[in-house]
Amino acid sequence: TTVTFDVRVRKAGSMDKEPKVYDNPEEEIEVEAGLEFAIALVSNPSTGYSWQLAEPLDESVVELVSSEFEKKKVEGEEGEEGEIVGAPGEEVWVFEAISEGEVEIEFEYVRSWETDVAPEETKTFKVKVTAVEEGEGGH
Repeated sequence: TTVTFDVRVRKAGSMDKEPKVYDNPEEEIEVEAGLEFAIALVSNPSTGYSWQLAEPLDESVVELVSSEFEKKKVEGEEGEEGEIVGAPGEEVWVFEAISEGEVEIEFEYVRSWETDVAPEETKTFKVKVTAVEEGEGGH
């Protein structure tokens, strides 16, 4: 099964702009220091699986801000929104770029209670944090 995901990079204070979205897992995510970016991974908790970080983060370069599960909403009859039991949703992991550098963020799709079992799936994202470009934004 292919796991779909997307990565959204959003500049602070530019909520009106569409965040840059990456959909190629091989593509390096470029983000300026001080910005947040989100990696959204499709997950189905009814199977008992969830994503977790496979390796500790290099927190001098990126820090985990939050991770939360968002259920997929479905429109029922007459536009009513309902939630499908057992339906997949997304785990949205938000990171902040701290300082220049390159890191890999590795995720494992595992059942938390299973030990010594290979992950169902792994995903590795390469992240390159660049210095804030001078000349942007006035003071």
